[in-house]
Amino acid sequence: MPAAPGYVRGPLVIPQTAQMRMVWQLANGTASNVLHAIVADGFHWTTTDVDNVMDGIVASTGWTDIHPLLATTTLLLGLEIKDIRAPHLGSIASSAPAAAGTDVNRPFPDQIALVVTLLTDGSGRSNRGRTYVPGWANDAGDASGLATVDAVLAAEVFMSAVRDAMAAVGFEMAIGHRGHAAYISPATGIEVPAELAGSVPVSSVRVRDNKFDTQRRRQ
Repeated sequence: MPAAPGYVRGPLVIPQTAQMRMVWQLANGTASNVLHAIVADGFHWTTTDVDNVMDGIVASTGWTDIHPLLATTTLLLGLEIKDIRAPHLGSIASSAPAAAGTDVNRPFPDQIALVVTLLTDGSGRSNRGRTYVPGWANDAGDASGLATVDAVLAAEVFMSAVRDAMAAVGFEMAIGHRGHAAYISPATGIEVPAELAGSVPVSSVRVRDNKFDTQRRRQ
């Protein structure tokens, strides 16, 4: 969620929403995907629930498709799910075993990733998200440096599997929005109306092109 004029400062609070970090060990460092999920009122998860998401990901067709293209230096270390329905609530980390890539070819640099777009039933940039899948071995790219068809499909199927594993324990993958006051757009000079914090369900995932990108920190 990028910063913008009018955004409400302070701890991130979004009604009916949890934040999930998917943590990776790469050849020379770590990376994480920050995802959001809609949860039912009154729902309180446990380590078992978080482990079930992790186990569901690793047991999925998505992981079966992607791990042969991830370098052996790549590990899906685990998950951390934080309650953001109110400020300063705790998080729970998974205790399930890490899962490793199995491609023995040389890894790409840590910052190289495939971008997966998270789509909702709404239109406009605020109703789309993105996440970066890292850790590929160099044969996930072709001679021109573009991602192979297998890598593109694997990234899509993997993120769909993540969404399904979340749904199995009551987390509906979503795009989370920090609330903001009304402000004048620096780009257009037009007033942008105030918006309450909220989340919009993700309806599908898609890799829009076969170009590798540079992973950046996103909140």
